[in-house]
Amino acid sequence: MWDLLQDVKAAGIDWICRGSAADSLTIYCLGISNFCPVRFEMYFKRFLNLERMKLNKLPDIDLDFPWDRRDDVVEMLFKKYGKEHAAIVGGFSTFQARSALAEVAKVLGVSDRDIRRVTEHLPHTGAGEIAEALQHGIESRDAVFHEEPYASAIRLARILDG
Repeated sequence: MWDLLQDVKAAGIDWICRGSAADSLTIYCLGISNFCPVRFEMYFKRFLNLERMKLNKLPDIDLDFPWDRRDDVVEMLFKKYGKEHAAIVGGFSTFQARSALAEVAKVLGVSDRDIRRVTEHLPHTGAGEIAEALQHGIESRDAVFHEEPYASAIRLARILDG
């Protein structure tokens, strides 16, 4: 990781270290993270945690690159180590009713506090069944789901099902 990041740094690409590696003194000393765990008294609380090891969760380093430079970093990776020695791992999230409604409501300008207040009334179900679940939910009868922007948020959130 350090070796690749030397090329990334030389190309003027910034990154942010996050996750369990962020509080590692080793990662800080190597310049991979700019977070000093000694300063904040966070000595390996997540990176070298015995409880994580018992669950076979080995330490890893999560880095975020600017969206418009990600392809440059991938190209550097493949050029430096070869496509036969490197791979891209993709992840994706799926939406259930609560998360779909929350994300759409956020885009529509609803505050986080109001989103939580509304989604707590929503039963755990697929996003495609939001409207039906609300009709049958006793705790949902007095909610604001028929008012804007919630009505639009429900309509849009159903599209995000799965």
